Amino acid sequence: MKIGELSRSTDTKVTTIRFYEEIGLLNRPARTASGRRTYTTGDVERLNFVRNGRRLGFSIEEIRSLIALASEPNRDCGEAMTIASCHLAAVEERLEQLTALRDELAVMSRDCDRQRIADCRVIHTIARPVGSPISIGLSPARAGRAMSCEGHATAREASSAASSRLRRSAFRSE
Repeated sequence: MKIGELSRSTDTKVTTIRFYEEIGLLNRPARTASGRRTYTTGDVERLNFVRNGRRLGFSIEEIRSLIALASEPNRDCGEAMTIASCHLAAVEERLEQLTALRDELAVMSRDCDRQRIADCRVIHTIARPVGSPISIGLSPARAGRAMSCEGHATAREASSAASSRLRRSAFRSE
């Protein structure tokens, strides 16, 4: 099958398919004598795997690890479960951050008296010095779960976890 057919059968843009090939999530396809890419049903399955992984929010490195694990069908699935559990913890942490953000925006919006900009709660909250308390941090239980996954994280994810810890320490509830 040609790249356009693969694109249509997986609802994936051609540029995305090429990108996944470039970064190694998809194998480089065979080429015809005229240089056109040709794909197999295995490529369709792999691309569906990658797309579903991305839809679930897994990082490219997590998907790369899951692809490697999937290539060994008799292997214990503990490592795949660890990747999924750590990803779930990160999603829960992000949900908690978004909930705290929503709560702060609600308070900020509700408390604004809508009179003068000089007294506006929205303006005052946004104008606070960086690092001053704005939102509610993670609960100790959530912070512990997030930190327990760091041993399994990629460098990018470990950096993200470190940034999250810095934000949590800088932004405590009022």
